[in-house]
Amino acid sequence: MSVIKRAGVENIASSLRLTVHHFARGTYPVRDRSALPVNRIFTVLENPDGKRNSVSDDSSFHPFRAGCIYVIPAHHCACMQLNENLKFISLQVRLEILPGIDVFSNCKRIFCFDAPKLARRIQRIYNMSPEFVSAIELSAFAYGIAAKCLKRMNREELETTTRFNSYRELVEYILLHCHAGITVDDLASVMHLGREAFTRKFTADTGVPPKRFFHRFLLKSACDLLLRPGGTVRKTAEALNFSNEYYFSRFFKKHTGISPADYRKYHTPLLNGGASPAAAKARRT
Repeated sequence: MSVIKRAGVENIASSLRLTVHHFARGTYPVRDRSALPVNRIFTVLENPDGKRNSVSDDSSFHPFRAGCIYVIPAHHCACMQLNENLKFISLQVRLEILPGIDVFSNCKRIFCFDAPKLARRIQRIYNMSPEFVSAIELSAFAYGIAAKCLKRMNREELETTTRFNSYRELVEYILLHCHAGITVDDLASVMHLGREAFTRKFTADTGVPPKRFFHRFLLKSACDLLLRPGGTVRKTAEALNFSNEYYFSRFFKKHTGISPADYRKYHTPLLNGGASPAAAKARRT
C-alpha cells in the first residue's frame, strides 16, 4: 500500500477562513467608485439596458450581461453603474489565509465569468430553505468562484499572499491594537527594525507599503463596527481612536470611495424582514 500525503494542501485548507458579509437580491440604482475590504461577487439576473449598466476599473470595462458573474477583489477600486432596471444578486465575502489578510487583497483586476448555470444556482441558493442548508450551499458557491478566479491569476499574484507568513507576529499585534493611533514606527518596533529599513523590507516582501497594509485592517474593523446592531459613525470613530467623527469619515471615504454613513445604509439589515435595501426593493418589484 502506498499513501502520498498532500501536507501543503492540508495546511492551506485548514488555515483558510471564509466569512460572508452581505447576501442580497434586488435592484439598487447607484453610480459610485469604491474599494471595499471584501470580495464583491455580483451576479446579473436581468439587464434590459445593456451598456448603461457596467463595472470598470482603470484598465477594463465590463458591460453587465444577464447570466454573468463579476468579481471585484478586496481593496480593488472599481466603478459600478447600476440603474433601476438591473436585477442582481450581491454576495460579499472575505477569504482569509491569515487573520485579516484576504487571498485576493493584492489582486488588481476584475474577473468576469459567463456562467448562466452558476447564476441559476445562486438564485436557487437565495430561495433555499432551511437556512442552514442555504448557508452551506452559499459557502460552497463562494469557494467555487474563488477557485475560478485563482486559476486565472499568475504565479506572482498567487505567491504574494503567502509572503505574509513571515509577518505573523506583526499581524497578531495589529489585531490586538487596531486603532488610528498606531504608526509605522510602532509596526517597525514589533519587527525590531528601524522605520526606513522596515518599510523597505516589508514593501519588497509583500508588495504593499506598511501604512497601506495597516489601513486595510483599520478599514476592516471600521466596516465590522458600522454594521453592528446600534453601530453609528460616531461610535465607530470613538472605538477606533479617531480624534472625531469628521476625521474618521474623511479617512473612510478616502480609502473606500463612499462615506461610512452610506456604507452602513446599504449594508445594514432593515427591521421589516431583515433585508438590505437592495433585497427589500426586490420584494416590492
